[in-house]
Amino acid sequence: MYLGLRQVCIAVRDLEPAIRTLSTLFDVECCLRDDLHVARHGLRNAVVPFGSSFIELIAPAREGTAVGRYLEHAGGDRGYMLILETDDFDGWKDHLAAVDAVVVRESADGSYHFRQIHPKSVGGVLLSIDADGTPGDGCWLPAGPNWKSCARTARVSGIGGVQLQSPAPHRLAVRWGQVLDRAVKKTAEARSIELSDATDIAFGPGPSDAGEFMTKVKLRGVNVGACLAAATTLGLKVTNDSIDALGMRFDLEARHGRAENAL
Repeated sequence: MYLGLRQVCIAVRDLEPAIRTLSTLFDVECCLRDDLHVARHGLRNAVVPFGSSFIELIAPAREGTAVGRYLEHAGGDRGYMLILETDDFDGWKDHLAAVDAVVVRESADGSYHFRQIHPKSVGGVLLSIDADGTPGDGCWLPAGPNWKSCARTARVSGIGGVQLQSPAPHRLAVRWGQVLDRAVKKTAEARSIELSDATDIAFGPGPSDAGEFMTKVKLRGVNVGACLAAATTLGLKVTNDSIDALGMRFDLEARHGRAENAL
């Protein structure tokens, strides 16, 4: 079954500054804000296209929300949910039950279907396996009907993957491999799961007392130099081709190496 990375959700304490940070760093634009379905849960959100994938920023609008509790647990802004896209929504139901993955919420709205899996069933992050028509046809309800008009790719052209951090990354990788029915690729540096759209989910080591979190997003860079310059202007930490922002590390991969890094 097809399985691709479609959306990364980052929980933030304050939505407006987070939107400005993403926009300044990567020259991107929101395609949807304050979705009514999200507002019902006491939350605010903003969805931003990165190529044909998306980063969603989500923030509590009142006390007592699950996102608010997560921010307290994480100690600040942090990756909250990973949304994967499939071409066979019904086909995953029996498999998830067979691997004891607990589904906490499932619903449909027209052609869009989602199935959210409890973080304790996978580790590291809330996982959702969604479907909206045929992958790659442009439909994606969480981004609204007009997201393509907001897609800007002068600096980044898409999302290449994410990394989850754990004191026991091997164990976490094995569990994700079971849930996603994918092989775990082992290298000297890390373990990873390759998805159908040439993206991957990597698993890296973290401090024994730090818990399990999504800590990195890999972006496909077009003009990496412009992103790094913007980060410096904002006073953010820059390490080689990586930027620390919104509780995450954004790793920028130039399509053809550093030759494309010039401003």
